[in-house]
Amino acid sequence: TAWAPTAEPVTTFGPRAGTLTTFGPDALFVYVRGPANELQSRTRAGTTWGDDRTIDTGANVDLNVTPAVIALDDTQALAVWSATSGQVRFAARTRGGSWSTAANVPMCLSNRRAALASLGASRALLAFHGTDDALYVSTYATGAWSTPARSSPIPR
Repeated sequence: TAWAPTAEPVTTFGPRAGTLTTFGPDALFVYVRGPANELQSRTRAGTTWGDDRTIDTGANVDLNVTPAVIALDDTQALAVWSATSGQVRFAARTRGGSWSTAANVPMCLSNRRAALASLGASRALLAFHGTDDALYVSTYATGAWSTPARSSPIPR
């Protein structure tokens, strides 16, 4: 397929860009939209961007921390972001469906961008710097997160 860019405005707000992933044959864009600091998404199917879909709102979204999003497979996506309190939150959705109700990742506090990786079979790995600056990992499977485990220190 040839690269065929088209310019369409997507209203974002804040000092950070959104994040983008492939989602089956589509593209999924997750970003903070202001001025209410809502976490939004848009899906691009073919050559057209779909409507904004709200994932989370207000104090539940820190506009200074870029969200992360991945496709778990061709039909499911997962997003994580930080709230202004530092609580890491998440939501999942299916292609063509709505986002699940946003919820906290248990015992996961960070004021930095988290990293997500698909592990296949609708599972994911989350890596984040805790508020103590240590690196932690947690796995996602069947809609639930494991207790975050502290990783070995990273040399500086």
